Amino acid sequence: PDKIYLTEIENIISVFKEIYPWFKRVIEETKDGGYSLPEVLRDAYRSTLRVF
Repeated sequence: PDKIYLTEIENIISVFKEIYPWFKRVIEETKDGGYSLPEVLRDAYRSTLRVF
């Protein structure tokens, strides 16, 4: 079980490393635009709920 857990954690870290530069850019652009990331995510979540 420990080996399976470690493999899963390694996979998650690997994916995070791939998306981190993009995520960092999104954070910077939202700050530059006068928005906070939590607000943007909240609005996106609410919009998604309305679609479904």
